[in-house]
Amino acid sequence: GAIPPVLEATAEDVQNEHIGQWLKAIDLAHCQLRFERNKISGNVLLDLKEDDLRHELSMKLGERKRFLRALSILKNLHSPKLKK
Repeated sequence: GAIPPVLEATAEDVQNEHIGQWLKAIDLAHCQLRFERNKISGNVLLDLKEDDLRHELSMKLGERKRFLRALSILKNLHSPKLKK
């Protein structure tokens, strides 16, 4: 399948629509509204920790693990761009 735009954008460019597409790609589209309400975009996404997901975003264990695994992949894809 196509790579979601969030994977092609730099972290600073990642907006709600891209996060929504990324969440859908990792089967967490139902969490999008929580991300929007908490103003999560760009670098904030990359800084999320498991406690944030549990307490602030009320994500279940399986959702947190899926999110963190996908976030790790996202960080690895962006690591050259983030070091600019």
